[in-house]
Amino acid sequence: MKKIITHFFLLVVLCASISISGCQKGKDGDPGPSGTNGTNGTNGTNGVDGTNGQNGNANVKIYMFNTPFTMSSTSTFKDFTFPGLNENLVDSSLVLAYYQRNFIFDLVWYNADGNSSSDFMSIFNFRNQTANDYFRFQLRDLDGTSYSGSSIVVQKFKIVVAKASVIINGRKAVDYSDYKATMKYLGLEP
Repeated sequence: MKKIITHFFLLVVLCASISISGCQKGKDGDPGPSGTNGTNGTNGTNGVDGTNGQNGNANVKIYMFNTPFTMSSTSTFKDFTFPGLNENLVDSSLVLAYYQRNFIFDLVWYNADGNSSSDFMSIFNFRNQTANDYFRFQLRDLDGTSYSGSSIVVQKFKIVVAKASVIINGRKAVDYSDYKATMKYLGLEP
């Protein structure tokens, strides 16, 4: 009996295998009917418009001087000028200056006012003259005396002028040691 069941089982498996392997995929049928569209949801309510922020200051300009120049013990300063440069502009702006030296792979911008190196210091200042106004970039030895070091090639020089949008009179009697009074005066109260 056990043999009959085993043979019967093998026969069923063989028939199933032949049936399955003989099947082919038929052609796709026609598409079914389209379903109906769902209903649209309700629109949300618009939020309240926020208050406009304070206008920023876009009056920042960078003056680039890309012509290299050499400074040495016999040529210790370089003057710069540009259209619109005057005492009023300087008095109402933040003015910063930077330079790049001519070193291989040196893309560092050095501050043009202060100890820029271990062997010299640089000075950057505004000169108000009746004929013309200009900025002067000058080298000095670390002790403040005339520059006596080796030649330095300045590859690029830039002057950043950020015109103030508000000028606050610093002479007004405010006790700057009182934090709350200072914040109130400057309009920075939380």
